[in-house]
Amino acid sequence: MGWRGVSSRPLAARAAPPSTVDDPIVDRLDTLIAEIRGLREVLAQARSPRPATLSRADRDRLARLLPAIAGAIGSDNEQTAAELLEIPAVRLVVDLDAAALGRLLRRATGIPIAGYVVTRGTTELQRVLWTVRATV
Repeated sequence: MGWRGVSSRPLAARAAPPSTVDDPIVDRLDTLIAEIRGLREVLAQARSPRPATLSRADRDRLARLLPAIAGAIGSDNEQTAAELLEIPAVRLVVDLDAAALGRLLRRATGIPIAGYVVTRGTTELQRVLWTVRATV
């Protein structure tokens, strides 16, 4: 117990004796507490990071695309998807618009593919800057 008999632990964490009184309010509170506990579990699962998934077609496309990007701009330069599409080598290996290329790079972020990994950089003028680095 804390100051003046007030506990600092949440109500749900305190051990409460089972109610022996047939009180509809107590029953309703028990139901609400059970629902809150269930919601906490759902929120905890939703907060856990899910691994990104790439289709086989995405992996094949990225295996051709990432070496072209790294070869053209190096591994230290950041470019937007639209700037990447201005590179002739990139246009040769992929037929996407800037939005589709950005979505593909977003899905590939942090996943090693063909010896390269995509890194999401900062945002400038509402455009994400991307970097492709060799994993070796």
